[in-house]
Amino acid sequence: MMTTRGTRGGGDDDGNDGDRRDSNVSGKKNEGKETVGVETTTYGACGVEVRRGEYRVDGNDDGDDDDDGNEGWRRADAYEDEDDGVEKRQVKLALVAEYEMDALSGTRVGGVRAYACVRRRGGRREGDSGEVEAGSTANTTMEFIEAGSIGRGTTRMETIGAIFECRWSARAGDGARCAFAGADGYVTLASLREEFVPRKKDVDSRESGISKKTQTPSVTFQELSRAYCGGEGLGMATCLDWRSDGALVVSAADGSFRVAKEDVSAIEIVTTIERAHDLEMWAVAFDPWREGVVYTGADDCAFKAWDVRADGASGAQMVNRKTHGAGVTCVAPAPRNEHVVATGSYDDHVRLWDVRKITAPLSELNVGGGAWRCRWHPTRDALACAAMGGGAVLIDVESASGTLSKAYVYDAHESIVYGADWVSFESDGDDAVVSCSFYDKSVRCWNV
Repeated sequence: MMTTRGTRGGGDDDGNDGDRRDSNVSGKKNEGKETVGVETTTYGACGVEVRRGEYRVDGNDDGDDDDDGNEGWRRADAYEDEDDGVEKRQVKLALVAEYEMDALSGTRVGGVRAYACVRRRGGRREGDSGEVEAGSTANTTMEFIEAGSIGRGTTRMETIGAIFECRWSARAGDGARCAFAGADGYVTLASLREEFVPRKKDVDSRESGISKKTQTPSVTFQELSRAYCGGEGLGMATCLDWRSDGALVVSAADGSFRVAKEDVSAIEIVTTIERAHDLEMWAVAFDPWREGVVYTGADDCAFKAWDVRADGASGAQMVNRKTHGAGVTCVAPAPRNEHVVATGSYDDHVRLWDVRKITAPLSELNVGGGAWRCRWHPTRDALACAAMGGGAVLIDVESASGTLSKAYVYDAHESIVYGADWVSFESDGDDAVVSCSFYDKSVRCWNV
């Protein structure tokens, strides 16, 4: 029974991360899904989250009102009219965490990068004098580009270093803030400023009168506040979740977790649960339906539920130690079913649970590799799973029975996949996925 961290956490901490490859995926070629774009990180890419919902744009909007007449408000999936009134642009931002042990300095380094999935629809095809009607999907293009970064080893030198997890704010209308769980034990609250800038090739060629349709998104991060949540021992903050009321929950490598509250620019620890698990803890999540309930998972193979309103004094409310054959690496409550939670494990399985009785799962599915992270689709019952050596796996969930079935495996990555999340264009139902892999330092966007 495997109960260790395996290859997670930077491998051997000996600086040889870049020399290792996973034999289950190396050399495979993907078929059937179009790869939109591939970007490369400086260090190992180990987590992805795509922004969803409404958000506030402060000081960097173009002065146009949205459909409700509220200047400055945007939806993360909203099209913006271009200069000709026909072509429209839709932008989704993805955060990607970076982590690596630097051999020369003996320190963990990394940061967070923002990537933009930009889709343009309608307008005039290049070299074509014909017009496409507004709203047409006949001339839809998509690109995937890096938009900004923060942290040591990226483009700026902040206190932020190696990052295990990055999450967007869950507060309504708060798409301009995010939080990072770091290998130094700190959780960092950050804001970002978005703008559109000319493409580099347009600047280099000194073209004048650059249209918005030739511009690309640019993101600037600003660190707001930090709080130590890493506990003792390795002192690493390994996972975090964000609730819509501003509460944060953070797991630590020593098996403890903390609940914090944040305002616009500060973080305060309000509850600490020590020795929640016997080994390294990699997974923590709020129950979005029940206030005060937190789910955790760790290398001791245990899946637990806690009521943090009691400060953990009475211990875990529910515990399953028998089902997972290795460490529990993720817990993901379903956004549309109040009784369902998905878990992932190093034992290569994703499991679906009815949390009213966690003695046995509703269903389970072998995804071909350690199920490091699972992300629910924003509008339908499906999961995107970062299955380590098994690639990025899309899973359909049968709503009535909870049966899990493998819908697609994206195996174009040449290394262990540690992150996968949906890019859902809710306006017309089209989907893409952003996935990342560790040793080849690759971030990919691909159509579904």
